[in-house]
Amino acid sequence: MLNDVKGAAYAELKFGLAKNTKNSLIILMDWGIGLGIVSNGEVYLGRDGYSGEVGHMPFIDNGELCYCGKRGCLETVASGIALVNNAKQEIQKGELTKLNELQPDELQHLTPTHIIEAANKGDQFAINQISKLGTNLGKAFASLIQLLNPELIVLGGKIAKANELITIPIQQAINSYTMAILKEHCDIKVSSLNLDSNTVGLTNYFITKYLSVELLHKSKI
Repeated sequence: MLNDVKGAAYAELKFGLAKNTKNSLIILMDWGIGLGIVSNGEVYLGRDGYSGEVGHMPFIDNGELCYCGKRGCLETVASGIALVNNAKQEIQKGELTKLNELQPDELQHLTPTHIIEAANKGDQFAINQISKLGTNLGKAFASLIQLLNPELIVLGGKIAKANELITIPIQQAINSYTMAILKEHCDIKVSSLNLDSNTVGLTNYFITKYLSVELLHKSKI
């Protein structure tokens, strides 16, 4: 199945930071968390195309119920959904934050972008929320690094727009939970492509695939 994160992986491999890599991971961080795997210079899809469902890896024993029906998935503590839910809970408890200055309707429909914008303006509450998210992501990425030994991890999606506010806690967690020989040869970078790169990647994939098939067919006529 070709979804947004597979599209992002194709885009990074063709036009982005993964262009000259053989083994890399593309992480799409938005409301959910998705993983695109580049192995030996190609996007790895798995038997049925469902590779990269990292958001639903078990992460917390007896954790919160995930929308997939299981408990303790990574997305329950490390996703845009988790970021917003945690922020709302703390705000309701009376935490002081610039987010309280939002209009009631905006606060009710809080998004990761609201929190990132507040953090970029120096709001400590928002910074802390993003840092917690980054730590959980970094722990998960540590497992991926030890399992897949990538040379590069590219961070994309709206949450990646937090830049150093998210990459620093991710890197710190990776440093704590990854073998030295593996982390030393794996770079973490924020994607340089636009947020709609997944669409570009999927378009390029289909054009390349079906144009090649058509040309092959014509060559046999």
